Amino acid sequence: NTSFVELNGRDPDANCFGTFTLYFTDKTGKNLVEEQRTVRYRRSIPKERVILEQLMKGPMEKGHYPTIPENTGILDVTIADRICYITVDNVFSDYALDVADKIPIYSVVNSILSGIEADKVQITVGDDKEGTFREKMPLYRFYEKKEDIVVNGEEKQ
Repeated sequence: NTSFVELNGRDPDANCFGTFTLYFTDKTGKNLVEEQRTVRYRRSIPKERVILEQLMKGPMEKGHYPTIPENTGILDVTIADRICYITVDNVFSDYALDVADKIPIYSVVNSILSGIEADKVQITVGDDKEGTFREKMPLYRFYEKKEDIVVNGEEKQ
């Protein structure tokens, strides 16, 4: 049986497992809550894309709520100079969920920065490089991880 060797070989289609910290929102829609998730994925898929796809699938724990639309399209994800550049389609903003303005942005930023070697994230929606997300969150800036909006799952607001 060679399956063990195949899984750990150099084959880009081989599967690997990763445990990621994903950030969803609590029922108030104003805070982030952490959720650990172990995911099996193809080695050839960058971790940052896996994280985004898992965020779009939504939370699996009770009391956690989604932060970005499930059908958001990931147009591009690249990392350069410890910055993760993410381009998503307009679904991200057009069908934004009923949560505080900063929640979708920091859900992505915190989740990405917890799982990869990077310090900042820039999110572009469609080809709008200068726009804002819901008028308050500029899309052209670099976002760093934001801890003060993360609450312990047991806290009641």
